[in-house]
Amino acid sequence: MTNIMDYLAWRSDLTFTQSPFNEIDALILARLSYVRFDGIVDEALQKQTQLQEAANTYFLHPEDARTLTPTELEDQPFLQSLAKSARFQSLKLSGYRNHLDPVAEKQFSVITIEIQPNTYYISYRGTDNSLIGWKEDFNMTYLHIIPAQRDAKQYFAEVCRTFSGSYILGGHSKGGNLAMYAALFSKPSQQTKILNVYNFDGPGFQKETVAVYKKNPLCERIHTFVPKSSIIGMLMYRDLPYTVVDSSEKGINQHDVYSWQIMGKHFIELPNLTDESMFIDTTIKTWMRQIAPAERKKFIDSMFELFENAGSTTVHGMGEAKLKSLSGMLDAYSHMDKQTRKDMSSVISILFDALGKNIKTIKASDLIHLPTKNTDTRSK
Repeated sequence: MTNIMDYLAWRSDLTFTQSPFNEIDALILARLSYVRFDGIVDEALQKQTQLQEAANTYFLHPEDARTLTPTELEDQPFLQSLAKSARFQSLKLSGYRNHLDPVAEKQFSVITIEIQPNTYYISYRGTDNSLIGWKEDFNMTYLHIIPAQRDAKQYFAEVCRTFSGSYILGGHSKGGNLAMYAALFSKPSQQTKILNVYNFDGPGFQKETVAVYKKNPLCERIHTFVPKSSIIGMLMYRDLPYTVVDSSEKGINQHDVYSWQIMGKHFIELPNLTDESMFIDTTIKTWMRQIAPAERKKFIDSMFELFENAGSTTVHGMGEAKLKSLSGMLDAYSHMDKQTRKDMSSVISILFDALGKNIKTIKASDLIHLPTKNTDTRSK
């Protein structure tokens, strides 16, 4: 079983001049956006810092381990490997932004990486540990545009004004969605300078958004990769090809890119998604079709009101204090008005009804024949 850490050990001695940029490099730089570079990499695009220097500063003042999530702890040896690698240590970092806005319900973070002279990778971070970030993700089920997508587009335009050259956009999870949005809805003059767009298990869009971009020639330069039991990457609609990647994990844990399997400079590809992934995707889409956008909004607002009363602002914090979180949520639920509780129960009931119907109607033979690198017909 080999992953990006093994790739870093294998390819660490070769620069991008010696071995051209590939899909594994794209995943690595997408993952880099999750590292907390606050106060280390400047917000200004013009003020660049070499990756090795940024890593050295990071480890001079390491975060208290108690404040880091398990994923952030896992990123520390990853950053150390990058800093020691001839391939990555000299990359120039700039334009680091990390914004969390509870009022706008926005979580947005991004960093620009100069790979080679005049070639830039814009790496959009996916959903972080904040409840605000997760709330924004759920808001995508009823909003055509979320605040982070607007910021992603504006940021790319700023990069184009600051640096002349060629661009690669990429991201994991919501970051992949932001990379796609920024690229597809940028100006035509900016799109001509985009080499590729990489979406690693990022969700899609509303159907109306897909209808706007589906004839854009840039779609041919978008590369989407999802693990074999993808859940996040199958959400919403996309109508674009995708490649299925093997993973050493199961279920939702396959969203973790450290579990994605690699052979040389490429992912280990599989012919189809698992039945589990197809079943969950079909169920969620069936559920959404039966709930109007206004109902989705009301349900999501009510659900996160319960989460906020759990006494934590992060998903990790809720998990650590399970009993306290559950007590706070139950107390908040008991104080909700009768109609709100009724509406929430109705939406949940529709979900369970969709689950039951799909279990009865979807045959395994209908699930396993989804071609990879072909149009996502379920997203039409």
